[in-house]
Amino acid sequence: MANVDIISFKCLDEQEFGQDEVYAYIENETVTRASPTYGDLDTGDKVYPDVEYLPFSSSATVGLIEDDGDNGWSDDDDIIGTKTVYFTPEHIGEHTITLTGSGAEYELTYNVWA
Repeated sequence: MANVDIISFKCLDEQEFGQDEVYAYIENETVTRASPTYGDLDTGDKVYPDVEYLPFSSSATVGLIEDDGDNGWSDDDDIIGTKTVYFTPEHIGEHTITLTGSGAEYELTYNVWA
């Protein structure tokens, strides 16, 4: 059994004019844990979300989503990016990846541990 934590994420290029509202999540086979939404993110901003470890047996997904809220014309959140992590020796430890999608670019740092 392995565990995964989200350590931080950093805005490299925001999606929206002004600021992004972003949350991080971890998902295994049955559970999704999401951080609070962090608003007012500009390029260069870094946050340390409160996403506790999530145990998984074979794989889990980590990702970032830009929260569009309920603004009357679009309530679909935008997926910035996801990464599937596995319980294998090469995935154990801390990793930083770049997620690009929906016009945004973020660095996501996560840790896989047993």
